[in-house]
Amino acid sequence: MASPHVAGTVARMAQKKPDLTASEAESILEDTAIPLDPGSRNMFTTWRTGETYTWGANATGEGLLDAATALAAIP
Repeated sequence: MASPHVAGTVARMAQKKPDLTASEAESILEDTAIPLDPGSRNMFTTWRTGETYTWGANATGEGLLDAATALAAIP
């Protein structure tokens, strides 16, 4: 469910720089994302049952959103 977080971050970026273009926003988000390598993680549900989630190389795009770093990258 990254879309709401990314949209909110871009909105804050646009507040800081009203003439921000979509291309600039995309570049900043890509450049400041935290890389997430392909692999798997063990997660626990609310019932304390373990599940393993696995993803491939194309599943994570540029990585995890780093909103603070993206906002700091706006001149």
